[in-house]
Parts: sequence; structure tokens; C-alpha cells
Amino acid sequence: TVTLEDEIDISRGDMIVHAEVETGRKGVEAGTDLDAMVVWMSEQSFVAGKSYWFKQTTRVVAGSMSELVHAVDVNTLEHRPAQKLMLNEVGRVVLALSRSVVFDPYTVNPATGAFIIIDRLTNSTVGAGMILGRHDTGNRARGRVSQQEKERRDRKSPRLTSVPQ
Repeated sequence: TVTLEDEIDISRGDMIVHAEVETGRKGVEAGTDLDAMVVWMSEQSFVAGKSYWFKQTTRVVAGSMSELVHAVDVNTLEHRPAQKLMLNEVGRVVLALSRSVVFDPYTVNPATGAFIIIDRLTNSTVGAGMILGRHDTGNRARGRVSQQEKERRDRKSPRLTSVPQ
């Protein structure tokens, strides 16, 4: 049980972080568009744009891998263009999540920077990944307002202490 001084609605999957996080002095970030490395663990090949469940810590969020940036040759570590990932292949992808997640890049904290990919129809794990950081989407991405545009419009920085369900 956690007892807080103020009455704050927090639940499973919410992350409590140090106050300095908002000043950018710590590594915690939040976002819906993320760069990640994944290893594909399914007989059925990776499909860009297909909807999956992404489980990161205890939070499960719907989303898709909107882009396969490149595949990685595991023997030489060379990047190669690819349209799909097959069983046991590794690639860099862009995740487009339906809700914001709070994370540390995997190199900073593997516990909050890792995730698994779950097929929404079969409920089987089809991949695993490491979050590299937020994906820079420019001003607009897939019809959504970018984080920078939201901050400029609201004239305030987002709070990183809790992500609503």
C-alpha cells in the first residue's frame, strides 16, 4: 500500500516518479509514438499497421508498429531495408500507441524500457522489444496533434507522474 499526502487517483500501471523529472533532469519520458527495437517471435510475419496489444510494465495498450525502419542482420549487425520481419528476425520499428506510456529508454532502465507484443486475436506473444525513445513525428502524425503542438497550444509541459487509464 502506498499512502500519499494529497488525494491523487493512481492505479495499477501508473508510475510515480521524482519531481525533478518534469525539469528534464531525469531520464523518464512519456509518449505515444516511440522508436523501438523488436525481435519477432511468431511464425506469421510482422505486418506494419496491424493492431496489437503492447504490454509495458503492468500497462497494456493497443497500438501498431506503424513503420519498419530497417531489419538488423544478427550476424554482422548491418542494417538492411525490409518490408517484413520473419521468425527470430530483429528490426527497428516505430510504435504508434493509442495511449501515452511512461518509460525510460531501455539503456537507462530495462524494467520500464521493455515490452512484449501480443496478438489481439490469439492472445499469443508475437514479439518483444526495447524502447529507444520517443519518435519525432514533426507537427502532425497520422492526423494527431504532436506533443510539441499540444505544449505550445496549452503553454505548459505535460505531467509525467501518471498516465490516465
